[in-house]
Amino acid sequence: MLGLPKDKVILCPHNKNWTQCFIEEKQNIISKIGKYIVDVHHFGSTSIFGILAKPIIDIAVTVRTLEDVERCKQNLIKLGYECHGQIVAEGCIFFSKGNPTTHHIHFTENNNINMKKWLFFRDQLRKYSKFASEYQVLKQDLEQKYANDRKAYNSGKDEFIHKVLASLNNS
Repeated sequence: MLGLPKDKVILCPHNKNWTQCFIEEKQNIISKIGKYIVDVHHFGSTSIFGILAKPIIDIAVTVRTLEDVERCKQNLIKLGYECHGQIVAEGCIFFSKGNPTTHHIHFTENNNINMKKWLFFRDQLRKYSKFASEYQVLKQDLEQKYANDRKAYNSGKDEFIHKVLASLNNS
């Protein structure tokens, strides 16, 4: 399964095809806006083998400057994306694709602190099964409470994410 209706929270078992979905979408993105891209990463729960995830592929794209995103916008629209602006994090321009939503793109400038945190969090969950297991239990609890409120679901993960990110400061 890939895709969720807006504001819904449905967790699915990990699907080995999510990595291939990311690779294919990465190639589509690079084919349209490659000259502006510094790097492209798969992050979020679909990038962590074995844990439950909302079936939406999260893609982090770094660019030299956020002004480059404006230059890319029309080509991303041709790929089916909609721009939502800086609603997720400061210094991040957010796009979504599909109805139901199948992909998110988070654009940041190279070396953006949010990007570093997203990738560090992903890497910690990949490396330490204890973190991944705790995160999955939390997500299941939040899914039960906030199945129709994705914003509250995401906010409910903040404390755990900050705990994992604190290990960044200790490394």
